Amino acid sequence: MQREACSRARSCLTDHSTEEIMRQSIKPILTIAIFTFAFAHCSHKPLELHGSTMGTSYSVKVRDPGKVDSAALKEEIDSLLHSVDYRFSNWQKDELFRLNESNVGQVFRPSGDFCKVLAESQHLWQLTNGRFDPTIGELIDLWGFGPTERTGEPDDATIKAALGRAGFPSLGLKIDGSTCTIQKKSSLTLNLSAIAKGYGVDRVAQLLLQKGIRDFMVEIGGEVRTGPDGSFRIGIERPNYDGTRSLYAVLESRNQCIATSGNYRNFFKKDGYIHSHILDPFSGKPTPSRIQSATIVGPNCLTADGLATAAMLSTPEETAEVLKQMKGNYEYLILESGTLKDEDTNFEVQEYSSPGIQSMRVPL
Repeated sequence: MQREACSRARSCLTDHSTEEIMRQSIKPILTIAIFTFAFAHCSHKPLELHGSTMGTSYSVKVRDPGKVDSAALKEEIDSLLHSVDYRFSNWQKDELFRLNESNVGQVFRPSGDFCKVLAESQHLWQLTNGRFDPTIGELIDLWGFGPTERTGEPDDATIKAALGRAGFPSLGLKIDGSTCTIQKKSSLTLNLSAIAKGYGVDRVAQLLLQKGIRDFMVEIGGEVRTGPDGSFRIGIERPNYDGTRSLYAVLESRNQCIATSGNYRNFFKKDGYIHSHILDPFSGKPTPSRIQSATIVGPNCLTADGLATAAMLSTPEETAEVLKQMKGNYEYLILESGTLKDEDTNFEVQEYSSPGIQSMRVPL
């Protein structure tokens, strides 16, 4: 892709070329790769910060950082993300771990951050008719997608029993403003990995705005938020299952969140078909891949992250109906290819997108 001249922007950001980004390795658990495009020959030196969090990487890019102390800012971001990572991680023995280990009937009082994520999770569970369901953590573990490595498949009786323990009614969540209590009615296990990265992005963006930084991009494991001043071009990958990487679309983002869920980086083959790692919360099993990629654009990354996961288990029409009920303007870009056999490498992609996506689109 050719780089374009800079226009009307107060400053510009020199970024990696597409070729350089494609050479970077990504962890198999990730479901999206983000390509960012910006421009050379800038009058101000931009700031770029990189690090690791939540089993993946993060990047923060700031145009015209002025007198920002980059080392101090990185230290603050690292500390913030470390706190978020520990709080919502199934691997660390922090808040989520303690909740999962708590006894049935025991009253658990989460932190304000935890309450916010749980309240939005419950809202999305209701809105998507259960397609977004972080209470199926036990099933995620049984299928080997959680912190414990497992081999083989759980039998139907085990799946049925785990499904019987799941669901928000079994969590016993009571919300009172910014506080909440939990009194589990079953020994369910929560897994918040489908929404925690989005929350981390929102928290970092909030930190930057509090410091008066308004022209930025924050990215964690493919979930992106851009600031209110200036815009960034965000590339969405074509779903390829053969390990290659190519660009499907480029979206111009200003003051928005972009979250993408997909199955082309983390899938397995069974009975001759490609199956998604995203479990169906109704059957408790992975399903043959039909929707390969779902991108949600909106004002809040916490919400967009969860909606993108639900969209992978919905029809495009169902996703459109859900987004109509959202507060704020949410858009979608869904790529569907039908059920794929494991030898499929060249397949047609059917696009479903909302009108707002077209206004963001930049020609390839």
